Order: sequence, then structure tokens, then C-alpha cells
Amino acid sequence: MTAAQETSYESQIVRYFLNLVSTKGELSCALKSCIAACPSCPPEVLAKLATEEDLVIRWELSQNPSCPPETLKQIAEDAFYAWSHGAEEMEGDSWQTLTLCAGNPACPPDLLKKLAKDGDRDVCQAVVANPSCPPDLLAALVEDEDEWVRGAVAENPSCPPKTLTVLASDGDRDVRRAVAGNPSCPPDLRAGLATDEDGWVRQAVAARPSCPPETLAVLARDEDQNVREACARNPSCPPDLLARLAEDESHAVRGSVARNPSCPPELLAVLAADEDGWVRKACAGNLSCPLDLLKKLAKDGDRDVRRAVVANPSCPPDLLAALVEDEDEWVRGAVAENPSCPPDLLARLAEDEDEWVRGAVAENPSCPPDLLARIAEDESQAVRRAVAKNPSCPPDLLARLAEDESQVVRETAAKNPSCPPKVLARLVVNEDPWVSPKAAMNPSCPIAEVMRLVLDKFCSRFGSVKPTLDEARQDRARWPRTAENQVHPTSPSPELAGRTDASFVDELERLARLHREGALGDEEFAAAKRKLLGV
Repeated sequence: MTAAQETSYESQIVRYFLNLVSTKGELSCALKSCIAACPSCPPEVLAKLATEEDLVIRWELSQNPSCPPETLKQIAEDAFYAWSHGAEEMEGDSWQTLTLCAGNPACPPDLLKKLAKDGDRDVCQAVVANPSCPPDLLAALVEDEDEWVRGAVAENPSCPPKTLTVLASDGDRDVRRAVAGNPSCPPDLRAGLATDEDGWVRQAVAARPSCPPETLAVLARDEDQNVREACARNPSCPPDLLARLAEDESHAVRGSVARNPSCPPELLAVLAADEDGWVRKACAGNLSCPLDLLKKLAKDGDRDVRRAVVANPSCPPDLLAALVEDEDEWVRGAVAENPSCPPDLLARLAEDEDEWVRGAVAENPSCPPDLLARIAEDESQAVRRAVAKNPSCPPDLLARLAEDESQVVRETAAKNPSCPPKVLARLVVNEDPWVSPKAAMNPSCPIAEVMRLVLDKFCSRFGSVKPTLDEARQDRARWPRTAENQVHPTSPSPELAGRTDASFVDELERLARLHREGALGDEEFAAAKRKLLGV
């Protein structure tokens, strides 16, 4: 089947599905809400589903990034209408719908402005947090009476410098803190906030990687421990400043120095001998920690320190092997989690008596496929769920786990992007209240196959309505390449050419009745259906 024929085939499915959606009571609200949540759902189907009264369907549409702008406008208009006409019990539901619309990246600017004007605080917050919020709207809300709204404006990376300058002198500390933490905040404005009277604001300044050394030098002497800790954590902090902070009386500050990826090896060696286990643990987890220091910390009496050593991506295989038999399950589990753990060690840990350790092996992206298949038979639900969560889990194994007796395992398999598309489609149509929504929102979910299965399920009393794409390809390959089937590869039969999509179901039901009454044999019935479909 050519790409053009395949597109035509999928278009047919969409038309028939739209006709089915129009038939009241045929599709459950649960199934419609799953389809409404699918990011790859065609715009015309999403628009059709927006005519449904079910609230859950509207919520799913409101947050679907593929929802057409006009459809979002209609949903918002309906929600405003429900609230303004005194449906008191619907007020919370209506505002929830508006909040979801306001946070949708596909929400058009004119709707965002209306929502900001007529919505409540939660709606306004969602508007200004939306990455699509236009700068002029952000500027218009800079003087909003609600500090939560002003704070959300100050956090938006698209906020213009002039607007941030106004908010930098806001009376609410959380608003000023948001300005200081905004990546778009001008350096001179952030420097001014470094002398703010509130420690939380100064801490936000000290935490920014772009904070200049001279400002960090001032903040490193701050009386507030949280400010000094933010300086010590900053990857842009100069070595001499880190050395001074390494002598701080607070173990939290010293630990932040030890965790800093810019901390010099000689300074890490000093901090590795710190009397506080939290500081030594921070050294052990530092990616820049030298190998000799890691080996020394691997013998530490504190299990949290040893655990940090084997969790470090820089930990060599021989050191991981030395701790694979550690008496503490948390340490063994950290070995099993390390992506650099060799396959032979993972195989040993897969037999560990502790299910958390086995689960760590199952979730390790470096776990070999054959070992994953073996672990998938584990009696523990938590371990099987870890296999289903693994991004390296083979598609055939995910297909098996999608049928697991445990709902949690099936849910996890349905969320994995590597789950086979046909399996995802089947999970959606199965209408499991917990699993189906996860499968529908999976980016690998094939919406055309979902709709085909829905059509087949609807007409199951008289057989499959649609051939699969694979079946259609096979059929096309067997047909003789005549001018007729090349020019009109999907045209309906002449006697049905003038009919509407609505008559499709009627004709199918007529054929089914004739089949049940014996007027049509099995082969005649199958041939008549194929003729009706034009394939």
C-alpha cells in the first residue's frame, strides 16, 4: 500500500469513527475520554468530542496540546456559561476546565487574555505560567492585586526586563524571589536584589549560575546559612571561595561545597575526612571525586557514604564488584541501580533475597534483555513493575507485561514509550479505568488503530468492520496492478458511491441481517463487506 493509499485508508477510518461518535450511547464516556487525551488524535475528532457533555472528556480535551484553538475556545465558552448561569454545583468543575485551558500551550492569545480578565486566581496563574503567554499580557498583570499571580508573572522566562524591573520592588518577598530566580533577569537587576532585606531573595540570587563572582563573594559572608549554602552549591563559585566555605561551621554548607562539581580534588580530599557523615556522603557522590578517594570512602562505616560511592556514575566496575556482597541491602541496591554495573554483577544481584535490590536490577537501563525476561517472572509485583518501567525493555516483553495480573504492572507497561503500538491500541479499547488512559497518553499510541479497533468492537456482532493496515497492504500486494485499482484504490462500490457516511452503518447492518437469516453465506458476506469498504 502506498503512502497516499494508507492516508486515504486512515481518512476513511476517521470518517466512520466520527459517524460512530455521533451515535448516542454507542461509545462509553471512558473510551471517549481516553481518545480525547491522545496527543495524536486528529483535530476533527477532538472537535467532535468537544460536543460531549461529559466533564472528564472536556477536561482531557482542555489539556491536550493537539486540541485545536477553536475547540479550546468553545470549551472555555461553555465553562463560562455554566458558571455564569448559577450552576453552583458546577462552579468548581467549570473553573477546573478553565484552568486546564489556560495552561494548554495551544491556547490562543485572545483566549488567554479573556481567561486572565474573567478567571479567578488559579486561572490567572495558569495563564501567566503558560509558555505561550504574550509579553503584553504579562505586563498587564504586573499590578494584579493577588501576589500569587504577580509571582507567576515574575517566574515566566518570557517576562520582559521592564516588567521584571517593576516586580523587583514588589512588596511581597516571594515575588521578588521569583524575579531573582528568573533566567531572564538582567544582571544589574539581580545584583540589586543581592542586598534585599529578605534572606530567601538573597538565596535565589546566590543560586543562579550566572551570578557574578563579586556578588557571590559578598553573599558567601551572609549571616543567613541558607544564602551561604546556595553560594557553595553554585557551579560558578570560584575555587578560593569554595575553600573558604569548606571551613563553614554549618555541615550543610560544607556538604554543598563537597557536592559542587567545580570543587577541586584537593579540597574534596579534605572534606572526605570530615567528621560529619553527610559531608562525606556528598564527596562520595561528586562526579569529580578522584578514584583513590572513592576507594577510601567505599570502606566508610556509614552505609549512606558507601551507598553514595556505588551510586556515583564514575564508580569503576571493580569497586562495584567489591560492594556487591555488602551486608546492607541499600548499598547492594545502589550497585544494582548504577548504569555502569556489568551484566555479570546484575545477574548475581537479580537473585538477591531483597525485592528492592531485584527491582533495582530490573529498572537498570543496562540490564540485558534475557535477564529482564527472567526477572519479569518474579513473584513480586514491584519487581515486575520495575521491568515494565525500564526504557530498554524489549517490545515483546512489554506486550506480555501489558497482560499481567497486576493492574500496577499493566499501567506501567502502558506508559512505556517502547510499548508496541498495537498493544497500546488494544489497551485503550479494553476500557480498563486505570490502564486505558495511560495507554492513550503514550506518545507511541496509534490513534488510527484505536479507532479501527473501536469500529470493529462496535460491529463485533457481524464481524470486523475494518482490515488492519498490514492486512490491507497484503491485499494490495496480491491485486493485479490494473489502471482501475491504481486510479481509484479506495473508491466505494458504484451502488454505494452516492451514499453518506451515515448510511455505511445501515448498509452493514442490512448485510449482517441477511447473513444471520441465511440469505448470504460466509464467503458472500465477507465479499459484500469488502465491496462496501471499497478494498
